Amino acid sequence: MQAETIVTGGVIHTMNRAQPQATALAIAGSTILAVGGDADIRTLAGPHTRRIDLAGRTVVPGFNDAHIHLWKEGMLLSQVNARPAHAPTIEALVQAFAARAAQVPAGQWIEGRGYDETRLPEGRHPDRHDLDRAAPEHPIVLGRTCGHIISVNSRALALAGITANTPNPPGGEIDRDAQGEPTGVLRETAMALVRSIQPPPSEDELARALIGAGRNCLAMGITAIGEPGVDPRTVGVYQHLDAAGRLPLRCDVMAMTILPNGTRAAPPTPWRGHFAKCDTVKLFSDGGLSSGTAALSIPYRKRRDCGLPRFPAEQLAEEVRQVYAAGLTVAVHSIGDRVIGELLDAFAACRATASAVSPRLRIEHFGLPNAAQLARAHALGVMIATQPSFLYDIGDTILFHLPEALVPQCYPFRAMFEAGLTVAFSSDGPVISDVHPLLGLRSAVLRRTRSGRVIAPEQAIAVEQALWAFTAGSALVSGESDRLGQLAPGFQADFVVLSGDPLTALPERLLEIQVQQTWLGGALAYEA
Repeated sequence: MQAETIVTGGVIHTMNRAQPQATALAIAGSTILAVGGDADIRTLAGPHTRRIDLAGRTVVPGFNDAHIHLWKEGMLLSQVNARPAHAPTIEALVQAFAARAAQVPAGQWIEGRGYDETRLPEGRHPDRHDLDRAAPEHPIVLGRTCGHIISVNSRALALAGITANTPNPPGGEIDRDAQGEPTGVLRETAMALVRSIQPPPSEDELARALIGAGRNCLAMGITAIGEPGVDPRTVGVYQHLDAAGRLPLRCDVMAMTILPNGTRAAPPTPWRGHFAKCDTVKLFSDGGLSSGTAALSIPYRKRRDCGLPRFPAEQLAEEVRQVYAAGLTVAVHSIGDRVIGELLDAFAACRATASAVSPRLRIEHFGLPNAAQLARAHALGVMIATQPSFLYDIGDTILFHLPEALVPQCYPFRAMFEAGLTVAFSSDGPVISDVHPLLGLRSAVLRRTRSGRVIAPEQAIAVEQALWAFTAGSALVSGESDRLGQLAPGFQADFVVLSGDPLTALPERLLEIQVQQTWLGGALAYEA
């Protein structure tokens, strides 16, 4: 069989343990025909074969970001950018919202995301008084970078009916001032009090967001993503875009049964299209470390509380059981060591049931597992989707909150691999400001925060392990290891051409490597 395209003259890291290195590959249709040396691959060329000379450049499988909120990344393109680089002070945030309010009719909702109070010179959350100065006639929702806290103005509080007499919902908290009045800061499930009355984006807006963010991913060498937790309408947008051939990259869509507005949805009927599939339900068990809401076994630094579990252990077990019994993959956001233990109990109960199906069990983040939990997760066949770039982008904030006793087990990547776990790497964008996989590789190796502090250096891993987790590992966790994550015959021809070799570059210089081409299904999808 003749190849339609041959790629020769490079350094190819295949992530195929039977043939880890090559210099050339051949493509027929959307799949890889052969991988090997230049001379062997050239024999597969015909008179009409396209020939690509790598000229010594490096090829790796397409990066697979196993946990990125693609639609939220896309919505950021039209929302108020509240990240520190764009709005470094609360006054700058106020001015940004005021500028947006001047462009839209009174009464229209305005949303922004990305602030981090630990990086603001004021050292506090923006509150309703700040946002009232920006736009008293527009309801404002300002999301913290982590997505576990929002700040709203008085107009939004009034529309939601939130007053001094409004009780905290289970698993959430309404911040209050000295007089007991709401400050506008809402944590975890309390966000639903506003989200339930906020108009959702239109399906056209969602489609534009997914396409825009997907194209940005291709420019970073990302050919596949896992979208963790979307409502039924957004699942439908994914399905429609896929059927119309408009999705820019491969998408593992994870539905939600408990929606951000507090309502419930039925588990999805599994489906697979050309570039997208949906066979997973995403649940939450706690909050985040950078927001100080993950559920810990001991109190946070300089605090008396241990965070916010979303459910009592019994309810968490029931939520997991229902998804598992439906034959769907269960993916649960679980960061604190307290809820990791409760979740593993729930997973063990599922595995103990006699069932004709044995769905995959995933833990998203897995931020603070102890040694016993690592061993137990392996014994239960639990797969992990975790985020090395957290250590750089929000690591200083994590250290601000995390008790000293738990720092050694903070995102313990080396221990995860040594426990035999299947590990996928991801970004969790837009929780972090830069979703580039090369930042993830660097973070997994250096474990260095923005300020230069190093978090649990003994948990560093090699670049090769990190690259595996961003390619073959993610394919395993998403259930696609028979077609994605490796450069091998029969696999999809998804690969990235890099200006340098990440396996030989100094870790400190990984971000100097450029993505020059991204190939998806045998077609050139991006070129610098």
